[in-house]
Amino acid sequence: MLQAHQASLIAQRIVKSLSTPFIIGDRELTLGASVGIAMYPMDGHTAEHLIKSADLAMYEAKQKGKNNYHFFTSALDAAVTRRLEIEHDLRYAIEEDQFFI
Repeated sequence: MLQAHQASLIAQRIVKSLSTPFIIGDRELTLGASVGIAMYPMDGHTAEHLIKSADLAMYEAKQKGKNNYHFFTSALDAAVTRRLEIEHDLRYAIEEDQFFI
């Protein structure tokens, strides 16, 4: 898959470029980057959906540590959906006094 390979190379270049220290005044500063990659059309057909997919992938890259990139996968979407369902169920259980100590 050439496009994914190209996206991977671009993400690597971005991460590397931003991690190179730079000088402002008398201080040396470094930046870190977490890059999320979503590919059209398999990860979304609209800009909004692609941005959402890339955002999920970016958070996964952040979890891996500094200066990483990650591709969106349907497993990421399923995990977020499941977390939202659990959060909803917990809020409902709290509202309905379904927890006992």
